[in-house]
Amino acid sequence: MASYERGRFCFSLIAAMAALFGTEAPGADDVSGPAAGQPWVNSLGVKFVPAGTDGVLFSVWDVRVKDFQAFVDATGYKCTGNPWSVQKGGWQKMGYTWENPGFPQTEDDPVVDVTKSDGDAFAQWLTKKEQGEGTLASNQEYRLPTNAEWDKAVGPELFPWGSQWPPPAGVGNYAGSEAQNDTWPNGRVILDNYTDGYSRTSPVGSFPPNAYGLYDMGGNVWQWCESRTRGGSWASSTRRQMVSSPGLRVPDMSSGDDRGFRIVLVVSSQMNSAPLNAGPQTNSGPSGMIWAHNRKGEMTDLPSAETEAVVLIRGDNREGTGFLVKTADGPAVITTIHVISDNPNLQITTKSGVPIPVLSLKGAADRDLAMIAVKDGSFSYLGLASNVGDNVPTGDEVIISGSSETGEVLLNARGRVLGIGPQRIEIDHPVYRAAAGGPVFHVKSGKVIGVMAEAIQVGVSSRLDKDSFAGRNAATAGPARYFGLRIDNVPRWETYDWARFQTETLFLDQFDQRNRCLDCYLNSPNDDRPEDKLYLEDEMIAKANSEFSDQFAAGDASGQMFAFREWQTALDGIANADVDAMQNPNNFYAFDQQRAKDELAYRRMLKAELDAIDGTDANKVKSLGRPKN
Repeated sequence: MASYERGRFCFSLIAAMAALFGTEAPGADDVSGPAAGQPWVNSLGVKFVPAGTDGVLFSVWDVRVKDFQAFVDATGYKCTGNPWSVQKGGWQKMGYTWENPGFPQTEDDPVVDVTKSDGDAFAQWLTKKEQGEGTLASNQEYRLPTNAEWDKAVGPELFPWGSQWPPPAGVGNYAGSEAQNDTWPNGRVILDNYTDGYSRTSPVGSFPPNAYGLYDMGGNVWQWCESRTRGGSWASSTRRQMVSSPGLRVPDMSSGDDRGFRIVLVVSSQMNSAPLNAGPQTNSGPSGMIWAHNRKGEMTDLPSAETEAVVLIRGDNREGTGFLVKTADGPAVITTIHVISDNPNLQITTKSGVPIPVLSLKGAADRDLAMIAVKDGSFSYLGLASNVGDNVPTGDEVIISGSSETGEVLLNARGRVLGIGPQRIEIDHPVYRAAAGGPVFHVKSGKVIGVMAEAIQVGVSSRLDKDSFAGRNAATAGPARYFGLRIDNVPRWETYDWARFQTETLFLDQFDQRNRCLDCYLNSPNDDRPEDKLYLEDEMIAKANSEFSDQFAAGDASGQMFAFREWQTALDGIANADVDAMQNPNNFYAFDQQRAKDELAYRRMLKAELDAIDGTDANKVKSLGRPKN
C-alpha cells in the first residue's frame, strides 16, 4: 500500500463531496444506475456528468491514487515500469512508480506514472466490477475518452479557461513560480507571474471546474485519450502545451510523472462513438505471406464452406484478412479501412490462392469498415447477422478466422462475447497478426456479427493473466483486449474512388508524420530517447535544423540573428505546407474527415507555437539547434 503525505495543500474530500452531492456523501441508495444525460455516482464515489457527447458521461476528475489503489488491491495488477521523471537534470528515468513517483502525493491526487494501457486496464476492471454488481448494464462500459469527446468536454475556447494569455490566476496547476525549487530542471521555462501553490500534482478538485463541472481539464496531469494525451500538466508552461486541443502524441506504453488519465462512461446504446482506428495500423503479418491450409488440410472450428469464404488481403504496405458476403448489390469482401488505406497494389485471394477480381469500393461513413464489390465466381459466402445488440447475449461463443502470426496458416480462435456496444464488440480471446478484417463468427446463429479491428495491450497482472488467459494459445506477447466492429447498424456506406482513396490516405499519413516530427522538434527535450529524435525522419525539418546550427555556430550576433530568421522562414514553410488542402473537407471521404480536422488543429497549434518564438530572446534562439543525427 502506498503511503501518503497530507500537507497544507491536502484536499478536503468531505468538502468536495458536499459541494458536488449535497451535505452527505453518496451511498448505495443514491446509485440507481446510469442514464444518458443524467449525473451519476459510481461505486468509487466518483461523479460522472454529461459533457457534450450524447450517451457519454465524463468523470468530473482524474482517476485518483486511491481509485487506482483499489484496482491494484482487487486484481494484483502490476504497474512498475520505468517512467520518465522531471528532475534537476531534465527528463530522467529514476525507477519511480505510481506508488512512489518521487514526490509527496495525497490519496486524492491524480495517479501518475501510468501508460495508456494501464488506463485501459483500469476501465476494463471497473466495467466488469460494476456489471457484476448489477450497477451497469451489459452494454455500458468505462473507457478512456475519444479525441472528439474530449474536444467537446473541454469547450470551444482556445484554452480551457478561455482565450486570455498568459493564464489568469488560479485557473489550474501549471508550472508557475512554485516550480523554482531545487528539484526543477535548470533553464526550464516557467509561467511568469503565475503561482498556483503546487510544485507537482495537486489533489483533484483544487481549482474551479469548467462549465460542465469537470475539474483539471487543463493542468495537473496530461490525460490519456484514444491517441493523444490531453490537457497539459503541472509541468506545462507554453501555449502549445496548454491549449484545449489537440494534445500531444506520445507512445502508448510510455509513462511519466506528469501523466495520468480520466475515464468516461458509455451509457447509451444509441451513441455513435468515434472510429476505433483513424489510420493504418502496424500489426499486420510479415510481407510475402503464404496463404494455406493448416497441416491437417482443414481448419477444425469453422465448417469448410465458411472457411472458404475467408480471404487474404495484401498490398505494398500491409496485409490483413477479409471475408466474402452476398449483399443486395452483389458479392463483396468485407474488411477494415485501415487494412487497405495507403496500401497500393492491393491483391485479394482465397485461401487456395485464387485471385478475386475487384470491381468497386465503399467505406462506412462512421467506422473503420470497407466493403469491396467483387466479380462473382464459384466462391463461398458468409451470412451477416442483424440486430446484433438484441440477438447476441454476452457469453455467446464466437470464432475469429484470420491469417496467423507467421503467415504460414489460416487459423481460428474461439472465444466468447464480453460485451456489445453501439459500434464495437469486445471478445475474450487472442487475435493473430494480420487477422484484422477477419470475421467474428457467431456460433449459435452461424452468421457474422462483426469484423476484427483492434487489439489493445493492457499489461495485465499475473493474477488476471492466470484468471483470464489460462489454457489459451495467445499469439500476442501478453494479455490484451480484443474488439470487432459491428456491421449490422452502419448508417451509410459511401462509394469510394480507388485512386482518390489511396491518394487521400497517403496524404493523411504524410501530414500526420510531419505533425509528429514538427512537434518533436519544437517540444522534445535534448536527450537520448529515440522519440526525441523523430524530427530527423522529416528531411525538410532536419535540413532546416542543420543549416541553422551551422550558421549560428559560425556567426557573430548579427549572423546569429540572420540564422534565426532563415530558420523561422524555413519552419514557416514547413508548417504551412498542405494546410489549404487539409482544411477542405471535399478532399476527404466521410470516415477521414474527422481525422483531417484533428490533424489540421494539431498543425495550427504547432504554427502558433512557432510564431510565438521571439527572435530577441538570445537564450531561446540558441536552444533551437537540435542534434543533427
